[in-house]
Amino acid sequence: MYGQIGASTFSKVYRTRRRSMIEFVAMRKVEKHHGNAVMHEVRALHALNHHPNVMRFHAWYTTSNHIWVVTEYCAGGTLQQLLSQDGPLPESTVISFGLDVLAGMQHAHCHGVYVVDVRPRGILIDEYGLLKLSNFGQARPNMDSAVSNPEWLSDAFGVRDAPSYIAPELHAPGGVHSFASEFWSFGCLLHEMASGRPPFSDGSKAERLDAVLHGAPPALSRANEAFNHLLGALLRKHALTRPSWETLLAHPFWKARVTALPMPRQPLYEAWLKERGEEVVDSAADADEG
Repeated sequence: MYGQIGASTFSKVYRTRRRSMIEFVAMRKVEKHHGNAVMHEVRALHALNHHPNVMRFHAWYTTSNHIWVVTEYCAGGTLQQLLSQDGPLPESTVISFGLDVLAGMQHAHCHGVYVVDVRPRGILIDEYGLLKLSNFGQARPNMDSAVSNPEWLSDAFGVRDAPSYIAPELHAPGGVHSFASEFWSFGCLLHEMASGRPPFSDGSKAERLDAVLHGAPPALSRANEAFNHLLGALLRKHALTRPSWETLLAHPFWKARVTALPMPRQPLYEAWLKERGEEVVDSAADADEG
């Protein structure tokens, strides 16, 4: 071990190297009574391994008092640290970083996993400036997936302290995760990268929640028309009016052609919509409107 590089309430992370090997890894030490939460995250990482925009999982093992999780080491730290040091990022960086996050999210969605927590503190940067999703402790399954677990179906998840990142429909009892709810969180991330703070972040927690549910999405005065249009589409209050994967990836803000991969159906989300007399439609036409 070469020293501690991070910590939370119940864990510590160390930069580590296996003897006779050059490659460094990150080793996280977690108190053993948090084993269920760790295994939850390990299942997701294992299912999503081997994608350049998802933190690589190596192994896990237990000792008498702790669980140790060995993952890829990212020398650039977290996106939150970068934003704290540099403030708002230039548009070219927002585009590059945004595409990295989208690639990781698309990989997760293809494999039946909702990332849920895409805040900057859970996004790592490697030595080449590539972003990697790393926080799957709150991930949820899109049912019948390789990582499905009954414990994941609870609607209690640990980003309640950041209400702006939670889509409006998830604040209601029985709210169901979907690609659309992930896109809301992604819109909040883009806004924070471009402005240095998430949208709907003024006032008390109750005031911020009210803004999420009822307030107009804040436009960025220094952003171009394409970027503000994209943010407005991602931060629509009604889930069905947010972009589809195809529309999101084809948006002119990206200035690049990105291929949309085939996506699985969302049975829980579709059932939730049916209960409300709604149905899944291609929201591309809505997202293309002003």
